Amino acid sequence: MVSQNKVFQSPFKTIFFTVTNPQDKINYLLKTSYEYFENRKRLLILVSNPKAMQYVDSLLWDHSQTSFLPHDTEHQNYSKNSFLLVSSAISKSFPAQSIFNLTETPVNITNNTFSTIYEFEENSNPSKKISFQNKLNYYKSHKRRIISL
Repeated sequence: MVSQNKVFQSPFKTIFFTVTNPQDKINYLLKTSYEYFENRKRLLILVSNPKAMQYVDSLLWDHSQTSFLPHDTEHQNYSKNSFLLVSSAISKSFPAQSIFNLTETPVNITNNTFSTIYEFEENSNPSKKISFQNKLNYYKSHKRRIISL
């Protein structure tokens, strides 16, 4: 009997969306949010500050004249039926398996088991490039599968 070499693939993955402008970021965020909402899966959208939270909150409500994307923010009492949460902190009370990280630092995965982390790969300026490299190195060091789109 011939044994087959199987390459271990971690069930935990980090997906980097390559972006070149702000509209790319908006499109990826909205597309991903819609997919989670439509499939009734929870997604935590992690932001760095109240101004960013207000921006993402408005974006999800007002991105289209004909539709909106229901979601909650950390300042609301979200229900068990909520699938999208915009927050500046990781909340254990919102059991999301995936996170869309809009901060400059990687998601601390030591105590978290997010199956999927979404990030942006942006090289538009030196600080964005450094942030991307730091995140990439961090996730690789934690043996996460890296996917670039």
